[in-house]
Amino acid sequence: MHRLVTLATFLNTHARLVALVLILLASTRIIATYSVFSYVTDEPAHIACGMEWLDRGTYYYEDQHPPLARIAAAFLPWLLGAHSQGLSDTSSEGIAVLDSGRGRDVNLFLARFGVLPFFWIACASVYFWSEHFADRLTALFSLTLFSTLPVVLGHAGLAATDMALTGFLGATLLLTFLWFERPTAVRTILLAVAGACTVLSKLSSMPFFVAALAAVVVWLLIVKPSRLRCLTVRHLLLLLLGLVVCCLFVWAGYRFSFGLVNGTGPLRPAPEFFSGIKTARWHNRTGHLAYLLGRFSQHGFTSYYPIALAVKTPLPFLLFSFIGIGVCFRHWRDLRTAIPLACSIGMLSIAIVCCHINIGIRHVLSLYVPLSIVAGIGARALGSVPRASSLAAVLLGWLIVSGVIAHPDYIAYFNEAASFHPERILIDSDLDWGQDNKRLGRRLRELKASSVALLPAAREPGLPEVTAFSLTHPSPGWNAAHLTALKLLEHQTTTTTGQRVFWVDTEPPTERVGRGILLWYCKHPCRSE
Repeated sequence: MHRLVTLATFLNTHARLVALVLILLASTRIIATYSVFSYVTDEPAHIACGMEWLDRGTYYYEDQHPPLARIAAAFLPWLLGAHSQGLSDTSSEGIAVLDSGRGRDVNLFLARFGVLPFFWIACASVYFWSEHFADRLTALFSLTLFSTLPVVLGHAGLAATDMALTGFLGATLLLTFLWFERPTAVRTILLAVAGACTVLSKLSSMPFFVAALAAVVVWLLIVKPSRLRCLTVRHLLLLLLGLVVCCLFVWAGYRFSFGLVNGTGPLRPAPEFFSGIKTARWHNRTGHLAYLLGRFSQHGFTSYYPIALAVKTPLPFLLFSFIGIGVCFRHWRDLRTAIPLACSIGMLSIAIVCCHINIGIRHVLSLYVPLSIVAGIGARALGSVPRASSLAAVLLGWLIVSGVIAHPDYIAYFNEAASFHPERILIDSDLDWGQDNKRLGRRLRELKASSVALLPAAREPGLPEVTAFSLTHPSPGWNAAHLTALKLLEHQTTTTTGQRVFWVDTEPPTERVGRGILLWYCKHPCRSE
């Protein structure tokens, strides 16, 4: 018991130093994945759009995502000699950009490193939110839990938009609550800048922020309505100032452009922003082919995000979260515990009800900021019980060890309850996002393969001659298929021809390359039944 008290005193005294060490360790783990994986499906397009903004001063390639994270990804490659290549297809342009300047491997490393600061912002948001509303030990627990989550580490290591949203949305929520505590001009401007960066990270930030704030307001109306009646004319003027500053910063993110939205209507500032909103709304309304538990749906599944959270989140984190939820409900009148739980509920609810694009838990990655604080509250409560402190230590050890074992496959991580056949539960960016092509090339070189029938066909450096992959019969020699492409092709073939059994269902793969590619060696072609 005395040792625990001594350790708690040390951690409390040196909490911020320990927090920096935790962030440094997590950053090292993230950087170590850069050279392992080839670019994922979305990375070339993001890099192409960011390079267009930097190199040409325009933003026409793709408007569904704002430019901030894309600029961050393209900045270091651009600084060291990479440039736009002028191709019409965004993905092809992104690949060409990666191949320019210092070459693909260097540019991809630099692009991914450019996104790493967003992870640091997310970690800082988790720590300072917990420290301000709870205490330093809770802050360290929350940061430990957040910075060891495989799904966070995986997407922090990609040149994409999800970590930017996670970092800035967490910071904006924290600054919002600090503003309501003590609204000043400085806090107003800080909140406005953070809010603008959040909007410039991803357009889904707006419904997530509104849902989180609405859940907190509902809680205040039930518990402490007096807090909502104390807004004065001065507060409203500060909010107006903040709104103006936020709009100016968003406009600056689009280079103060001015023009027509999709070629119609009146002239507007930042027309790309408004056309992006239209595109995002159209995409969500029409849906996106999604997969869950062996079924496909164009408009997603109500249970998608709860199931994804259940299988993609480490079991110790989930246990701490359930304990934290219990603590929060027990002290439901306490502002410190209610706010992160209310934000988590609001963000998850809007995703379940309104999001019809179910292609990865990355779309709710920002949920892990308030949820880590709830889990940190649970870990702190469990560790404070003398007879349960050992259990808290075991769960933390389990979380850390499971993450280390998963290295470097954080993107494809599934917890112990779902890791046996994860492709039966989820695919796409939760399992196979095209990240294992480099591994496939290395493995085929070891096998001295002269060709491979590959799905999807890709002519990447390091791969031998690529031929067409067929579901009807395997090609003689090596056949390889990405799990996401394979599931989609099976669904398409079943829908159009009615055939439900293919040779890949009866022939066990020779091996699995990484987590997302199945590899077969077939001596003679044989047709499926």
